Amino acid sequence: MNRHLKPEAEKIRKEIKEMIPETATEDNSNLEKADCLRSDDGRVMYAGEALANKVVTLRHYLGLGSDWGWTLWHFPAANELINKNSSMYLIPLSGSANIPEGGSLTEGSFMLITNNPIVRSGATVIIFMKIL
Repeated sequence: MNRHLKPEAEKIRKEIKEMIPETATEDNSNLEKADCLRSDDGRVMYAGEALANKVVTLRHYLGLGSDWGWTLWHFPAANELINKNSSMYLIPLSGSANIPEGGSLTEGSFMLITNNPIVRSGATVIIFMKIL
């Protein structure tokens, strides 16, 4: 089910969005940017201490415990996400993710995913996964 973020969570999501070059909406040269790692197929994973602090705060506002790990990816091409545990939350920073059997997930919302979602070309998403 697609749910809207609470205002405090949406505020943090927007701050994270400004840390990512593909999603920043204005010149925030004074804002610390996230570190990035590029894969051979063009996907970009973002990390770093400042980003981690923001994402952990967002996780708290979502009511998820520390047993939920996270990753943040930009997908230049459409991509299927492998959901081995059949339990992940997606929060888009840009564009939308097409969710089989669930519709479209847009900015300002999040969804618990139990299948393998397809994210659109150009999508940037935060993924929370239950750590087993």
